[in-house]
Amino acid sequence: MNATFDLITTHCAGAAYGAFNTRLDELTFGTKLVAVRELGNEYDKNAIRLDTQDGRKVGYVPAVQAAWMKNLIDQGGYALTAEVDSVEAHRKLVVITIKMPKATRP
Repeated sequence: MNATFDLITTHCAGAAYGAFNTRLDELTFGTKLVAVRELGNEYDKNAIRLDTQDGRKVGYVPAVQAAWMKNLIDQGGYALTAEVDSVEAHRKLVVITIKMPKATRP
């Protein structure tokens, strides 16, 4: 297993809209998510989509964080992941922690 460190804790933007492939009641503490650059996103050129490990869309990294995190993926070649910290279904809120691989020494 690759070692990671916590980069930032934030919320999963768009999860409240329910238009994606994952229902909030399917997400629990520790659910692993994959961060995917969505280069063709017409609304946000920096978009980073969050998917379940089996490829179902959950939402997005908020635009403010995606604006700088996209450089880690695009220029740094880092495979960012995320884990669900909490789900507040009544507020339609998914709190996540974005994780980044630890650098290894050659």
